Amino acid sequence: MKPSDLVRRAVAAVPAYRLVEETAAVKLNQNESPWDVPPEVKEQIFARLGARPWNRYAQEVPGRVAAKLAELNDWPVEGVVLGSGSNLLLAAVAAAAVREGQAVCAPRPGFALYRLLAGVADARLTAIPFGPDFAYDPKAWCAAMASARPALAFLCTPNNPTGSFMDRDGVRAVAAACPGVLVIDEAYREFAGEDRRDVLGACEHVILSRTFSKAFSAAGIRLGYLLAHPGLAAEIRKLVPPFNIGILTATAAEVLLERRDLFSGRVRELCAERERVQTALGRMAGVRTFPSRANFFLVETPYVAEALAAEMKARGILVRSGGDEELRHMVRVNVGTREENDRFLAVIGELMGGRP
Repeated sequence: MKPSDLVRRAVAAVPAYRLVEETAAVKLNQNESPWDVPPEVKEQIFARLGARPWNRYAQEVPGRVAAKLAELNDWPVEGVVLGSGSNLLLAAVAAAAVREGQAVCAPRPGFALYRLLAGVADARLTAIPFGPDFAYDPKAWCAAMASARPALAFLCTPNNPTGSFMDRDGVRAVAAACPGVLVIDEAYREFAGEDRRDVLGACEHVILSRTFSKAFSAAGIRLGYLLAHPGLAAEIRKLVPPFNIGILTATAAEVLLERRDLFSGRVRELCAERERVQTALGRMAGVRTFPSRANFFLVETPYVAEALAAEMKARGILVRSGGDEELRHMVRVNVGTREENDRFLAVIGELMGGRP
């Protein structure tokens, strides 16, 4: 008997999420913050953590984090669900909302996890393409809602990997057309300068998914959260493991929320760098970028994406190539420090200048 015989066929048939650990002098491939949490903030976290008991299950501290997030979003604390990373929470939503054979809608190209979750649920994935220059097309989304009748739809805005952003009116139209649960994935919302909290209160089937991994420089602590109608949140919470937020993660999140001003400044700097780098790339012959409201953007060149990524890696720079046919000549590049971005521009300029 093979290990795959011991699990559901739908699980065995789904390719594993691709995780590749790579290091280089300039790392622009995982949409992380280029800056770590400052030492003085870490010291504050460590001091607070050291004063707390480690032998008890953590309930009070995560509860305070949830209460603070509720206050910041003017939302009932009963509608806040914490999880060890937003990916775990998306999996819980899919497990709660989707039955075998039902439809799941997601953007194409989009976050690979959506396809994996649909596959594990043995659902039908309806991939919704973008318009020109990867612009969101709300009419196409509403048409997909009407034809597929999804039990669950993932609307990522800004979208990974394209950086595409759907405006308020578009999201409201999609929410009105969606017959099932609509997850608005806002992992990169801080870089867009706005979010869709305004849609949440009017639509009981809408969930906002957020993370501390990007704007808060905290990918390593693994904390995500959902905002949902309290009744829907209660159902999802049944599928989130108890005590899944440890005292270290909760204490770090507590302090990071107290230092929001620091991270807001970093977001502004990254957005300014995004515009600077894209402007510089736009002056290079054979290079094209696309509008982005995230901390990353797509770069199109005559190179096949994997070949360009390999060339850049050989020169000490990591960028991300994807498997979608639409991205065959495109790599995703996240915004780094000014020095890292200058190095990236120099290398891609050298590569493009060397082409016949």
